[in-house]
Amino acid sequence: MNDKFFSLEKEKKDKIINAALREFGMKGFHRASTNEIVKEAEISKGLLFHYFKNKKTLYIFLFDYAVEMISEKVFGDERNLEEDIFQRFLQITIEKLNLFKQHPDLFDFLMKAMEDEAIQDELKNREIIEQAYQKVFSGIDFTRFKEGLNIEKALKVIYWTFQGFGEEEQERLKREGIRNYDIDQVTLKMKEYIQFLRQLFYK
Repeated sequence: MNDKFFSLEKEKKDKIINAALREFGMKGFHRASTNEIVKEAEISKGLLFHYFKNKKTLYIFLFDYAVEMISEKVFGDERNLEEDIFQRFLQITIEKLNLFKQHPDLFDFLMKAMEDEAIQDELKNREIIEQAYQKVFSGIDFTRFKEGLNIEKALKVIYWTFQGFGEEEQERLKREGIRNYDIDQVTLKMKEYIQFLRQLFYK
């Protein structure tokens, strides 16, 4: 099944994936329509089911695909993650936005799938994405923080700041479109926040 699908040219493959991510991300498993998916992907329903046995098979494939993309492209190898927490969040946020440019509805789909009780028993890789998010704070150099600082609260403030920053940029990317979205400008803006937070939390 997947071998046939992955043999497609990238543009056509991404079009099918993005159409399915959008439909499932908006409506969840049961309410999503394969008619809408094939319409947006500009393929026949017969061709969709040539690659995927049924709607559930497609959904499970998408979940596994999303988990793999997040785990490998956003978090990657733990050994390559920065020890400086601000550089790490810069690294992770840029990877997320690059992935979002490729698949704009991937994160909405993933959050919807994690909450969708109707299909929970079929999603075998939930723990992988949960473990990936745990990598955010593993191996951080805490000696850089000011003495006497409540590290736990500081980490929450830092996490909330960059989580909100990433979500805001994702919405802007949706509005402005991929062609008008400049990752380099986002990086410069994020570095301004990093400088501000460094002054608050670092020695």
